Amino acid sequence: MPLKEVIWTNRAIKGIFSIRDFIAKSSKSAAEKVVNRIFDREEQLQIYPDSGTIETRLRLKKEYRYIIESHYKIIYREGKNNIYVVRVFDTRQSPKKN
Repeated sequence: MPLKEVIWTNRAIKGIFSIRDFIAKSSKSAAEKVVNRIFDREEQLQIYPDSGTIETRLRLKKEYRYIIESHYKIIYREGKNNIYVVRVFDTRQSPKKN
């Protein structure tokens, strides 16, 4: 079975850039490492799309899951042909702030 393509939504990318910009204030190299580690989780999503925990806080018709990378929550859903990463945020902040 071929691997599904991981699609990072604009909102997810915006969240990653926000994380990167905040960390870069202290260390650009640390910011780059964090962003790379988040994007590296793409392979996990392709190979094991059910490996994430079901996100019970979302009351939507589709099932969303999440994985954690350090302090960052990556929320995604599996579609018929793709996996959609819909949100990435720092778990130490309220997600409503993003």
